[in-house]
Amino acid sequence: LLLFDVIEAVVSTQSTGDEEGIIELTIDAIQEDFDCCGVYGPSDWADENSNYSNKSVPNSCCMTAYRSNSTCGNEPYTSNKEINTSGCKTSLTNWVSENLLYVGIVAAVVVVLQIMILIMVSKFRTTLEDEDYLNF
Repeated sequence: LLLFDVIEAVVSTQSTGDEEGIIELTIDAIQEDFDCCGVYGPSDWADENSNYSNKSVPNSCCMTAYRSNSTCGNEPYTSNKEINTSGCKTSLTNWVSENLLYVGIVAAVVVVLQIMILIMVSKFRTTLEDEDYLNF
């Protein structure tokens, strides 16, 4: 359900041309869905973004139980026990590894469907060419 909320928010933000808003929504959704913070950890926010130079993090870094607390991300990440400490790169890599079988099955089904469509189109073209030959 969260994915649909993100898509809806991105679409509504896109109509205003707010690319930063789209990026922010996407990063927040990733951090919330994968219970992670930053690429390698919470320190990424202070290192790469001047808005978080006081070692604070976005609220999307907060653990699920603390997300409703609007001040969760305002405390320095070094002493904050309410935020996720793992980086999103690790979380996403683990998720892909755990779901690789399903991704492979979907890819194989798509390939088989494309081959079947290619064969049907080829047969259809041959049939049309044969009919055209008979009409001349």
